[in-house]
Amino acid sequence: MLMLHSKRERDKKGGAELANAPPSPLAKRTKKGITMQTTKIKLQRLQLGLTLEQMAERLGVKQRTYQRYEKGEREMPKPVAMLHEALKRNAILERNEQLAKERGKK
Repeated sequence: MLMLHSKRERDKKGGAELANAPPSPLAKRTKKGITMQTTKIKLQRLQLGLTLEQMAERLGVKQRTYQRYEKGEREMPKPVAMLHEALKRNAILERNEQLAKERGKK
């Protein structure tokens, strides 16, 4: 049987789950409550040459959600953080392959 809970009960349960969840590897909180790694997230996106919209699409999240990750308004979930790292590593490998081809032509 489907049980409906009030919004307050859902919020209480969700808050307890979030409090017990392990922190994301890219989101470290400071005393001010702002993530220190947000500049790193944005810098990595810019190094890849991607817009907010493109990066959000590749990660499978909405653009506004990804923007909140960069601003530190929302903590990046571990699966999204792992995908973010994989995209970064893939771009580095592609760049290295391209440089190797260019060196071979000279």
